[in-house]
Amino acid sequence: MKTGDIRDNWTIEELLGEGTFGQVYKISRVEMGNKYYSALKVINIPKNSGEYYALKNQGMTDAEIDRYFRDVAEDFTTELKVMNELKGHSNIVSYEDHHIEKNPDGIGWTICIRMELLTPLYKYAEENQLREKDIIKLGVDMCEALSACRKKNIIHRDIKPANIFVSRFGDFKLGDFGIARKLEKTQSGLSKKGTYAYMAPEVYLGKPYNHTVDICSLGLVLYSMLNNGRTPFLPEPPKPIRYSDNEMALMKRLNGEPVPMPANGSAELAAVVLRACAFDPRDRYRSPQEMEEALLAVLNGGATVKKSDSVPQDYNDQTEQATVDMSKTKTAAQTAVKNDTPKKSNKKLIVALLCVILALLIALLAVVGIDFNKSGESDAPQPGVTEKITGSTAPEPTTAEPSTAEPATEEPTEPKGVDLTKEIDAASKQEKTFSILENGFAYIDKNGTARRFEFKSSSVKEVPYDIEDNKDFAAIEYTKDGNGVGFGIKKDGSVVILSKGKSKYKYENALPFLENIADVISYEPPSEAAAELFDYALVCGLRKNGTVVMVAINNKGVAKSLKYYEPWKDIKSISFKQISPIGLKSDRTLIKSGKNQKIEQYQNYTDIAAINQSHISEMFEVMLKRDGTLVSDVEEGSFWYKDGWDKAMKWTDVVGFDMSGSRIVVLKKDGTVLAVGDNTNGQCNASGWKNMAAVQTRGKYSVGKKTDGTFAIATSNSKLVKSFEEAVNNSKKREK
Repeated sequence: MKTGDIRDNWTIEELLGEGTFGQVYKISRVEMGNKYYSALKVINIPKNSGEYYALKNQGMTDAEIDRYFRDVAEDFTTELKVMNELKGHSNIVSYEDHHIEKNPDGIGWTICIRMELLTPLYKYAEENQLREKDIIKLGVDMCEALSACRKKNIIHRDIKPANIFVSRFGDFKLGDFGIARKLEKTQSGLSKKGTYAYMAPEVYLGKPYNHTVDICSLGLVLYSMLNNGRTPFLPEPPKPIRYSDNEMALMKRLNGEPVPMPANGSAELAAVVLRACAFDPRDRYRSPQEMEEALLAVLNGGATVKKSDSVPQDYNDQTEQATVDMSKTKTAAQTAVKNDTPKKSNKKLIVALLCVILALLIALLAVVGIDFNKSGESDAPQPGVTEKITGSTAPEPTTAEPSTAEPATEEPTEPKGVDLTKEIDAASKQEKTFSILENGFAYIDKNGTARRFEFKSSSVKEVPYDIEDNKDFAAIEYTKDGNGVGFGIKKDGSVVILSKGKSKYKYENALPFLENIADVISYEPPSEAAAELFDYALVCGLRKNGTVVMVAINNKGVAKSLKYYEPWKDIKSISFKQISPIGLKSDRTLIKSGKNQKIEQYQNYTDIAAINQSHISEMFEVMLKRDGTLVSDVEEGSFWYKDGWDKAMKWTDVVGFDMSGSRIVVLKKDGTVLAVGDNTNGQCNASGWKNMAAVQTRGKYSVGKKTDGTFAIATSNSKLVKSFEEAVNNSKKREK
């Protein structure tokens, strides 16, 4: 190991820990009879000789390999820049010195960073019994650190116990800014980095995100401290944690299931923690300062505490002092919290007295003739009010028989003004008869036969499906931008696998659960990295009777129905382009996350006729109202608006639409098409089409079905457009 000037002045005493790219040492120096200590992080690029030979085997020259590793080193120097910007803050690990030098063999670099020597949180918790007020202090100190980060427009992105340290004065400090980055004014989704167990859902799912991801991660850290060292949905001690437990816990959290109460701590502190790690970013604290105020209020027995609006002092950072095996937190977790909650008997007495007073007040109002049911309040769930959760409501994979009972339907409310329901339903039905593939196109012809066409460069060629009984199909659906499984839905409600694409999952094992189906959509992990923690494929089927079946298929091919979605009833349509589907009920309200109720963020949306999720962001749905206007939860001024979404939200007489990423294509009542957003491959060239019955956009293409049954494609490849029209539409002319 080479440490340059730092090595010359300091002596390595012991290895504190090792990470993916290097090591952390305890170092010392004696000066005028006094001994001083620091921590030294050594980052090795490449991390071992195997990386060099791997690049060599790919045909790269030494000069190219050196350039490659230089780029990696420059990426790591981002940490140094961040640490320098945050220098001096009492809740940030103090950066003291650094040294960068070229490796002696001329290939690669070594980066040395000297920081203050601190105690890792896990070790501190093992040696000190943490009470509730200690955990509150941890949260307050981290909020102070995040407030300073926010002042510098920095997102940490990897807040976890291993990156929190404790000074000899008892202050908690945030370290390891190795993957932190500046938050630009326009944000289109940063990279997916961090630790999955403490990662905000929108980061894992590849959505756009902001500083609230750090608030979510901090909430999960505090949750683990209150929950015997275990993050949400893991089995309670002393039951051991299996690999599959981690998979299922992650799936439940990413699926938006309400996080259960932690095992320890007061209800007041638990409420703060649960809000911090809420699934929807809009339900979290808006800022670290707001979260800090809430924590201080708990510490002060409920009294409101306002933080000063003064600008926090600039501060510093430190990188990760040691990569900690989280299994080591078990001992600390088991002694993590001494509940300082007031005696329950006192709380019960106060609640009882309040109930008596409230009852008397209601009785008095009733006597004077005030009717609460006429005051404008409804029986629908109100924003901010959630039902009490008892035990886990998570999707345990248990076999369930398909429901065939006809549910009691809810009457939809009468629309105000224009009602385009009939036209919207007609366009939706037509849209289900064709599907864009990754590099191809498929549709159901008038005889009920599934037809498939392959795109190669600038040519289009029909490639028949290799299936038996290719007839009587009513709908077709391809998932994952056409790169996944292809389903064909027959008129009798049975489902056929038309193509498996590149998927490794045995979707055919889900077919026994898919009976009486009107629509079916699937989802699987978007990457190999995601599959390491969530190795399931999900198939969501909408039955003709309005109920929903969700089937999970693991990597061994075992398929089981999830009871979590059995309460869904009266469903008119579903959208499922991310891990959590959204359903449109027959009363034109929306449902999500497995609860048979109106979901909070959509209670203001009524008279909805169609729904859609973006392939990039489940967080941003667009709804089509029965009056032909579009509404969305996309915040005005966000990066989506720079692509023309402000225009799309003002369009009228819309009867159909589809989205892919930041692109939206709509069909108007008069058969014309409008499109805005990403036009990298000419997908928005569909704008201006006429005489259309349905539209679809996916990946590199937009396709429209005309009123005469023929198709049109929008792409920047003019030769492909011509070949498509010849191959597909000539095929339609040959239909008997």
